[in-house]
Amino acid sequence: MRALEARKIPIAEYLEHEGARPSAVRKAGRELWYQSPLRDEKTASFKVDTVKNLWFDHGVGKGGNVIDLVCEVRRVTVAEALAILSRLGGVSASSTLNNSARGAGEKKNDEAFKVTAIRDVTHPALVQYLDSRCIPLVLARQHLREVHFQLTGGAGRFFALGYPCGDGWDARSAVFKGFIGTTK
Repeated sequence: MRALEARKIPIAEYLEHEGARPSAVRKAGRELWYQSPLRDEKTASFKVDTVKNLWFDHGVGKGGNVIDLVCEVRRVTVAEALAILSRLGGVSASSTLNNSARGAGEKKNDEAFKVTAIRDVTHPALVQYLDSRCIPLVLARQHLREVHFQLTGGAGRFFALGYPCGDGWDARSAVFKGFIGTTK
């Protein structure tokens, strides 16, 4: 695999393949925050920009592309990192994740997220979020749904309270605030 090809592999997909899940999703999915794969930490300070497909570890002041990340995590050379990336069966180099996310509130959103399920509100974390916002569960169930979604590239699975809006959902949870769909 050539470096140009490898750089197209979404960092979020590589991290998911390595077993890492984001601790927080911000800016309508543009920023994913993880606990650092480079060191031990309790508070997530490792950021992945899904639009630029770059990472930055605020704890050590390092960042880069997916090749740089493999080199740092596995402590290998660039050639070895390219070999590792070429062997990853679950990661797609042709994914368009790094070009798909836009900020919430824009008229046209190229669908950074894909809805995987719509349910009645039952998840304990969402019920707790409603309670923290002083919203009665009975009232919430009349107007909101539990929306399960994932990044278009397939990395990460999330859920939030959703309110239908245009061709999608305005969604909120304790760690997410954004729009899921194509047009508001």
